[in-house]
Amino acid sequence: MWHTELETELALLDMVWEAGYTFDSVFWYDDMAINLTSSSRCACTEFAAAFHQRAIDWAHAKGIKAHLHSCGDVRPFVPELVKMGLDALNPLEVKAGMDPLQLKQQFGRELVFHGG
Repeated sequence: MWHTELETELALLDMVWEAGYTFDSVFWYDDMAINLTSSSRCACTEFAAAFHQRAIDWAHAKGIKAHLHSCGDVRPFVPELVKMGLDALNPLEVKAGMDPLQLKQQFGRELVFHGG
């Protein structure tokens, strides 16, 4: 299901791009952590990492930024997302345990934080 959705969306974005419409970033949603609880790191890596990497690679191949929305406390996933080349992350839900200042200090040179 994820594969079909991603490949369909990228095919549509390719059609838009090839028609001459360009944009600065691609933004997608994947709530890896709902409310206060994160999914297990293994589950994220096993099921979602390949799809995030494909979206990031598509964006970078077009020379644009890759921006992910994921609610909840996604701190366990941030180092892996940075390694994948993600450019921006939101919403940085403080009520779920996200600490924008700590994230900025730790990853601010590699990742833009949008929210908090």
